[in-house]
Amino acid sequence: LFQQLQQPVYSFLSSSEERIQQNINIIKDSTVNSDLKHENTMNELSNYLKKFQNSSHKGAMAENELETVLTQMCPSAEIINTANIRASGDFLMKRENLSNIMFENKAYERNVNPDEVDKFIRDVEEIKTHSIFLSQTSGISRKNNMQVDIHKGNILIYIHNVQYSRDKIQVAI
Repeated sequence: LFQQLQQPVYSFLSSSEERIQQNINIIKDSTVNSDLKHENTMNELSNYLKKFQNSSHKGAMAENELETVLTQMCPSAEIINTANIRASGDFLMKRENLSNIMFENKAYERNVNPDEVDKFIRDVEEIKTHSIFLSQTSGISRKNNMQVDIHKGNILIYIHNVQYSRDKIQVAI
């Protein structure tokens, strides 16, 4: 009788032990997979953040941000990205029955140096249009905030610490 009872109890316990072991393995595998996914996510985030340390990526991101702001602010204007065209600033805004405006955009941690201002003025001379120099995150050396200059008949405006403020950009426009 004992042997007859022992076999079903043993089978039951053995089957329970197998289910428990399978569940432990499933939990262990999902934890390992979760750790791998977490590690991959952290690596991707780290690589993305490293791009912000590269000045060309920072510049491209600043240009994208400004292009979005200008496009939303002036939906009837043509906003042309001229960043890769020599002596043309970063953007040219063309509007119906109004003067064109060239935009120079900087997102430096330090104040924009005088060489960059001189380059801006050379670009203005080259394309002969009114222009706005925006420094998103710093000042502009040798220029006051919201300074307005007239250079060879063109209005030049310099704005410090813009932070993509639509109000500041709109005042300059």
